[in-house]
Amino acid sequence: MIIDKITQKFIDKPVNLQMGAGKLSQRWGCSKEDIYAAKLKARSVMSAALEFSQIPTATFSSPFFLGSIATDTGSTKTFESSKPLTPKELKDLSGADGINSFVSKTTDRLTPKGNWVYTIDIKFNNKNFYDKDELKSKLKELLPDIKAQTLPTVKTYSEKALMIMISDDHAGALNSDSMYGNVWNEATYTKRLMQIAEEVKKLGMKFEEVHVISLGDQMNGWNAQTTRGGHEVKSLSNKAQFDIYTGARTLFYNDLFTSGVAKEYHVHDIENSNHTGNDFSYMANQFLDMYLSAKFPQVKRKSYFLPVEYFDYGIHTIGLTHGKDQKLMVKAFPLKLDYRTDLFLFQYFDEKGISPNKREITLYKGDLHSYAMDKGRFGRYVNIPSIMGSTDWTEANFGNSSPGALLEIYQKDSKTVQHIPLWF
Repeated sequence: MIIDKITQKFIDKPVNLQMGAGKLSQRWGCSKEDIYAAKLKARSVMSAALEFSQIPTATFSSPFFLGSIATDTGSTKTFESSKPLTPKELKDLSGADGINSFVSKTTDRLTPKGNWVYTIDIKFNNKNFYDKDELKSKLKELLPDIKAQTLPTVKTYSEKALMIMISDDHAGALNSDSMYGNVWNEATYTKRLMQIAEEVKKLGMKFEEVHVISLGDQMNGWNAQTTRGGHEVKSLSNKAQFDIYTGARTLFYNDLFTSGVAKEYHVHDIENSNHTGNDFSYMANQFLDMYLSAKFPQVKRKSYFLPVEYFDYGIHTIGLTHGKDQKLMVKAFPLKLDYRTDLFLFQYFDEKGISPNKREITLYKGDLHSYAMDKGRFGRYVNIPSIMGSTDWTEANFGNSSPGALLEIYQKDSKTVQHIPLWF
């Protein structure tokens, strides 16, 4: 991508930042807009390095990751070191595996403090997502001439709703460094989704409504990073993550929505999460929206973008959050409900005109790949386990956690809620 090449020129020779966009665009054969965009990117990387250079050497562990810039063909990562690094050390820092990605170029400079700043340009062997024409062809492949299918008619049903909670799919995550040998791939993901559908059918009940609630982090991260950048997460390409997630979900939806277990079906997708916010999950779920609209037009689907949102069923209010959003939250919602989070949620629902004295409130959250349930002043606080289970990062920081999902059955006009954890 031309902007990334120009960005690298500015980083290699910062004096060019002082030159006008008109002169540089003629010299480098690009538009003024390309120059403006590249200057912004270069200044961002160099600003991070400058801020870091003010920190005494003793206060950081060398080498230190300063940040990265995602590109259409790979990424550019910047590190600071108190000593020169060898080519092997730079390759190890880059995370390039030599199969799907490789180091195409490295540059270095010496700061006034005597530290070395390295910029590593990483390229993917395959483009990391579809261009416009490729995406159009992919959608035709995934969405052939679909004929609308009428859902099985359910005339007799109980006034109950089934909530199916699925969180932290992390489709396309690479978990090769798992301390416990936990395997995560397309086959395992698909199998677990189908197990959920089977457990729903084994309940032997006819519901007024079934709600599939997807609590975020549906894929592992755009260009193998969380939405805030600076946190590398080992992943397959963006294309592969998209294909695995949408492919497995369409199989799951086909099985569930043709099962005849409910009069109505609803899908709720949280798009604001720390791994696949910034529109990555939104793009994938928009594809699924097109699929459902064509295949099962009676199914209702909705995207959620705020850190906390909700919907109602009978006397119940069901709150939804991933637990950590894509950019605003300084601190994630905790595993165990504390008084600060309880007060925050009490105020949130109260501002919406929802009182725990008049309605039964539940908040479902994901993020921590762990299962827990508490009762606070605002209502119930339920942590949903990850369908993936542990990642190598969560294992190293919090230990092993069991993969799972959750089913809950609500009676429309009763406080009674049936709670059914599923473990894989």
